[in-house]
Amino acid sequence: AENATTLHQATTSFAQSPTDEALHQSARQAWRDTMNVWQRLEMLQVGPAGSSVSVTEGKNLRDEVYSWPSTNPCRVDQETLKAEHAQDDFFTTRLGNAYGLDAMEYLLFAPDVQNQCASLATINQGPWQALPATEVNAGRAAYAHDLATELVRLSQELASSWAPDTGAFFTTFVNAGTSDSSFERVHHATNELYHALFYAELKVKDAKLGLPTGHGDCDASACSEQRESRWANASTEHIIANLETFEKVFTGGEAEAPGFDDLLADQGAEDIATAIQEGVTRTLEELRSLEVPLHEALNSNLETLENAYSALQGAMSRFKTDFADVLQLEVP
Repeated sequence: AENATTLHQATTSFAQSPTDEALHQSARQAWRDTMNVWQRLEMLQVGPAGSSVSVTEGKNLRDEVYSWPSTNPCRVDQETLKAEHAQDDFFTTRLGNAYGLDAMEYLLFAPDVQNQCASLATINQGPWQALPATEVNAGRAAYAHDLATELVRLSQELASSWAPDTGAFFTTFVNAGTSDSSFERVHHATNELYHALFYAELKVKDAKLGLPTGHGDCDASACSEQRESRWANASTEHIIANLETFEKVFTGGEAEAPGFDDLLADQGAEDIATAIQEGVTRTLEELRSLEVPLHEALNSNLETLENAYSALQGAMSRFKTDFADVLQLEVP
């Protein structure tokens, strides 16, 4: 919420002076800072951030804030042309891929004023070409500002729900197993936190790291285009932030704080905890050693990326089998 406020301030200034390159760079940096924090929260889709279909008290706030991998830069271009993003009903009448941090990435980091729609799309039958470059840039800056305004509202709603002692979901989560909670048993809350951490398997290993490196359904020549951050080229930073949160929740974050590793130790399964921790640590070490963005590392440091993938694959193999078996958790 704090970073979203700073981002809003930066995009306000940029929208007022869209030709000012210094303000443009400030808005980009504010987006990077906000996204870095959000990528940590990607691992914690519990409660209001989670799906209303599958998560206790879920409100789909995650998808409102960041809808990747459901992104559509063409849709963002079309909305830039329409310029209806300031209308009161915009966020209730559009799909999530027209707003959020993913749409903002494209608006702030698009390399030129060309759109991303197919050549036969209506937008390319004259309307877009009629716009001077200055109007495209001004339209994108104004659009980014309105998205930042909504982001502030969403982030404050999420922060309020988790406020210590007063947040509605905070109360439900920490009182699991009592009459003050929507969780009938402590185990139910633990299971949903496990499901949230499964993001490391399905999204980090399989999608963010696996697809670009060719471990998935993509043509070898196009794998790079499957990376998460195509416009800001922050894919590696995103993965690192995800795994740092996984590590923090798994261990409790501090030497004496309780974590999943302690639950395993209680069951005499320290070896499982060690294997998972070591795999995640090795993955982080490999990724932190990269000196170029992920799409460049695919050519210059593929071995490092393969090592990172292999280490994470080993950790996740234990996480979705032995870990779940010992603690009697359900694999999502």
